[in-house]
Amino acid sequence: MSAGKRRLKPRLPRRPQPRRCRMHLQAAEKFGKTENSPWPPSTTTTMSQPTQDTSSDLADWLAKQPCWLQQAAADLLAEKTVGKEEMIAYTKMAISEAAGEIKGAVQNIQWTALGSVGGGAIHLQSVGEVIGIGQLNPQVPLSFGVEQIAVVFGANGSGKSSYVRILKHICGARQQGSIHANVFAKATTAQQCSIAYRDGENEENSTWSPPDGVLAKLSTIDIFDTHCGHAYLDAEGEASYEPRVLAFLSDLAVIADKAAALLQRGIEAKPSALPILPNDHAATVIGGWYKTLNAQTTQDAVDTKCSWSDEFDEEFASLAKYLAERSPKERAKELETKKSFVDGMVILLTSHCAAYSDESCSGIVSLRKTALEAQKAAELAAQLSLGEAILDGVGTEQWLALWATARLFSTEAAYPYDKFPNTGDDARCVLCQQELSSEGKQRLQAFESYVINQTSSDAKKAKAALSAAISRLPDLPSDETLEAKCTSGGLPETDLLAIKRFYELLDARRTLLFSDSPTPEFGASPVIEKWVATAQAVSAGYAESAKHFLEGFNEQERLLKLSRQKELSAHQWVHAQKTAIEAEVARLLKIQSLEKAKGLCGTLAISRKKGALAEELITPAYITSFNAELKRLGARSVSVELTKTRVSRGSILHQVRLRNAVNSRPIQEVLSEGEYRIVCIAAFLADVAAKPNGSTFVFDDPISSLDLDYEESVVQRLVEVAAKRQVIIFTHRLSLLGMVQDYAKKADVAMRAIHIRRETWGAGEPGDEAIEAAKPKVVLNELLPKRIKAARGVLAEQGQAAHKHIPNSPCIA
Repeated sequence: MSAGKRRLKPRLPRRPQPRRCRMHLQAAEKFGKTENSPWPPSTTTTMSQPTQDTSSDLADWLAKQPCWLQQAAADLLAEKTVGKEEMIAYTKMAISEAAGEIKGAVQNIQWTALGSVGGGAIHLQSVGEVIGIGQLNPQVPLSFGVEQIAVVFGANGSGKSSYVRILKHICGARQQGSIHANVFAKATTAQQCSIAYRDGENEENSTWSPPDGVLAKLSTIDIFDTHCGHAYLDAEGEASYEPRVLAFLSDLAVIADKAAALLQRGIEAKPSALPILPNDHAATVIGGWYKTLNAQTTQDAVDTKCSWSDEFDEEFASLAKYLAERSPKERAKELETKKSFVDGMVILLTSHCAAYSDESCSGIVSLRKTALEAQKAAELAAQLSLGEAILDGVGTEQWLALWATARLFSTEAAYPYDKFPNTGDDARCVLCQQELSSEGKQRLQAFESYVINQTSSDAKKAKAALSAAISRLPDLPSDETLEAKCTSGGLPETDLLAIKRFYELLDARRTLLFSDSPTPEFGASPVIEKWVATAQAVSAGYAESAKHFLEGFNEQERLLKLSRQKELSAHQWVHAQKTAIEAEVARLLKIQSLEKAKGLCGTLAISRKKGALAEELITPAYITSFNAELKRLGARSVSVELTKTRVSRGSILHQVRLRNAVNSRPIQEVLSEGEYRIVCIAAFLADVAAKPNGSTFVFDDPISSLDLDYEESVVQRLVEVAAKRQVIIFTHRLSLLGMVQDYAKKADVAMRAIHIRRETWGAGEPGDEAIEAAKPKVVLNELLPKRIKAARGVLAEQGQAAHKHIPNSPCIA
């Protein structure tokens, strides 16, 4: 809706009259309100200030705290600067107090300082000389003037959000966002801008760049935008404003944290130089003492544990000599191992001699002779039955193999359905593949008859029996294997030579047995009976010796001596570390002192006290203020409420939640966009409007997603706020600009409209009020005459050539 067409009758702000119910009278009496003081205040509910009773209660509490903390509190209340030197003094005082050198309470603490309110009223004047920030490149500063309410109007992309982002970083808003350079510019420049403001009666101008962070004096300015609203509704948070007494406790907690951090750095600056205990000593008694050194370890204990005498040397040497002897148990085990190798050698040689005995060898020679005779008989039978064979060798092993192959080819490939050999009509030889003559057919039939006759079968059986007997002959060990077995069994060189001679005879027999030519002579048989008897005697000696070692062995005694040796070894090592041990105990004493002092720097007591006072001074007022803001903004029907969630490090956390909801859901998923926005604004105003310093409020498009009723309610509330502090509104909405003009005039609040636009050189350029944003009366009576007069001046001074390029918007308007 344009400003020229608005004919709505504005709703004047309704100021509720204070009611004096019993609850309000009790609260007024508790917090020092006079009978004539409005309760609640007409515009906003402020956080309660501490009373005389609060100061007295706080003094009683502080008197029970560590003396160093009392001194820090006295310095804070005296408004002394707490710098590095003061922090060092506090930590020294805490160390002395932990050692019992300081007792008693600090006197003459000025509690009256809790009644004062710090922070001056800041009035923003301008932002200018913007370089390298977004696409802002104004040639003149954006001036907010001296008026109480300023509306910065501009189309999308004109630079409003960039100005707001600058202010969020300078003032330390909750959700600051990022400040980017101009991403469309090729060259990059250092980002900076200048900001002018009035602090009380003093006008100041500062040059700011992003690395500077928050300007301390402008940190009292509060900024509302969409991100800020989400911070109030999407998560729990604490109230922005703290009464002086709570701010005092917050400052005291910060000092306590800093003191604890200083002491912790002191602890970390004293690392241990104690040598690491070797693993061999870890299980000893004195090793356990070494690992548990602490600040309570006395010098007498160090002297005793680190002592070493000549008696210890003698005992240590005696134990070393005793334990150098091999354990009887180990000796017995070694003898048993040797015995097993000797016994194995006897068994192996005996079994091999049996396998290659005269009887065994004679049997194999007999089998070989039988196989040869059977083969000759088969060949002779072949000659008799196959006398007409053309070639010699029929019936030999080679010929039989050839015949078996021919049979396989015929039955599986050439003639799978005919009996082998196939001598039917048109049959061919499976070898030469020529047609068979009647003579060839008869010869094939004779060959087959020979193969299947008894003589051939006997030859095959005799050969199979020979092969089976030879395969049962065991392999003989190599010389290397024999040497290894004899060495493991502790046998002398003479035994090794004898065993090798035995196996030479066995190997000769094996070679003859594998020969194709049978011979009745197969070499001499080794005579091992004498050697076996000697080896068995050696084995028995090993067994007797092992038994003797085990019977005279006391395992428990040896273990005790071994344990004593380890203990003395660890004792000797600890003795060498005495100087390092004394230094470590001294270090631990210092660390204990620092730890005790650090224990006096905890913030738990401060947090609990602050939480109790915050319950009394903040929560009721904060909730009352939130409900009052909802009412002023016409949002009483929205089912939300502000509740205290928990206390964290002395801070009371609150969160806006759904009221009377049966099923819990995130508030942003239930409320409409307009309801969500109006509740955000109510939460913001309830939080910051109670601040007593009267600094500027900045709003970025506060009526986004709101309907007309909510828009008007918000504008009325902002005009009310502007009566006490500067309010700056950034918007692209003509309806908002028009309503602010109407309500500001009704409330007699000075208002300034600033139009910014994007020019060819960049965005954020302030200029004359846009005609489309002005009321028709203003356009006709003020803007058009000025622009027409300027155009006529150009025509008179520079001629038509310059005049024709002047935009004709004034004429069109």
